[in-house]
Amino acid sequence: MQIGLRTDVSRAATKGGESASFVELFFDLVFVLAVTQVAHALVVSIEDGEPVLGLLHAAVLLLALWWVWVYTAWITNWLNPETGPIRGMLLVLMLVGLLMSTSIPEAFDGRGLLFALAYVAMQMGRTLFAAFAMARHNPGGASNLRRLTVWFGISGVFWIVGGVLEDPTVRLGLWALAVGIEYAAASLRYKLPWFEDSDADVWDLASGHLAERTALFMIIAIGESLLVTGRFFAEHEITPEAVGGFLAAFTGAILLWLVYFNRAERRGRKFMEDSDEPVQVARYSYTYVHVVLVFGVVLVAVADELVLAHPLEATDGLTPLLVYAAPAIYLLGNLWFKKSTGTFPLASHLVGILPLTALAVLVPLAWPTSSPLLHTWVANALLLGVLLFEEVGVRQARRRTHGTDEKEDELELEEPPGE
Repeated sequence: MQIGLRTDVSRAATKGGESASFVELFFDLVFVLAVTQVAHALVVSIEDGEPVLGLLHAAVLLLALWWVWVYTAWITNWLNPETGPIRGMLLVLMLVGLLMSTSIPEAFDGRGLLFALAYVAMQMGRTLFAAFAMARHNPGGASNLRRLTVWFGISGVFWIVGGVLEDPTVRLGLWALAVGIEYAAASLRYKLPWFEDSDADVWDLASGHLAERTALFMIIAIGESLLVTGRFFAEHEITPEAVGGFLAAFTGAILLWLVYFNRAERRGRKFMEDSDEPVQVARYSYTYVHVVLVFGVVLVAVADELVLAHPLEATDGLTPLLVYAAPAIYLLGNLWFKKSTGTFPLASHLVGILPLTALAVLVPLAWPTSSPLLHTWVANALLLGVLLFEEVGVRQARRRTHGTDEKEDELELEEPPGE
């Protein structure tokens, strides 16, 4: 008896397009809540005087959230979410994901087991169902997914044991090990001795869809800054410093959006579509590299909340450190993404990364209680400098190639002065 869905629900068989579907956008709402919960939990840890522990917790949770989201995006890249079975799968994942998201504030306290069970259920349940859906029509792809399920089962042991054990330090260690297993397994292409390796050509990649889905998650992450800003401004008295913080955070969100969406997103999409090995590009640039971008954006949201709470005088040097370090990490992620998608190393990004890193180190040491609001505007100015310098580089490259069509502007490799 052959196992699997009788109907082929792959994108190719159902003539699914490359745009994200409404049910996928509906599914993403769970991760709006999840990102908000992680950012707020980190702020609470910082205010309680445990910034290092809070950062470690946030890093583990963000890595896990990104992993469950991006692998769901891969599944809906292969299987059409407009079909009944895959739409039903996403709705079930939404329910389990909502339980996972609501447990984040107490993930290292009373709700650790709930988070672990929900996470493992999402990873294993989704992958097993996708393998079942593919079994008749894409045996190689189904075999690949069964290997993924085994690896998720191995890491799941550490997730669940960590959730059962009440010691938060032990839980952190076990969960960090579980995350490490999952990321390492992906880099090993989920090889197992009792499974045959499958070739990349078993996957029919919809490049435009994966690029769009990743861009939408970036919007979710950047939107967290706006949520923090709007909520704070609505709940507190309107003062000059509150207005200044509101405008600084809003300006910063726009600049973060421009750094990624002005050129990087289009350039990366085009590079993946034109590549002879699009699956390899997608695996590296869209699965691994983007987690750095997301982490940088979440740290910016945390810095915004701390600045809005104490705009004129920091309580210690941690706030200015985050104000400068967060956009530096974001720029580093953008630099890595652009380089991984065929762009010449960008001097424009170093215009931001180097001074931001220097200020992140020097200000907490020399001027720890200085105005966080002032430092936010300085960080915004440096982000603006990156955008302007990048634009100058692109225009100069266009002139050197004797007037390249503006429609192909985003495809130019940036070579700013001095490179």
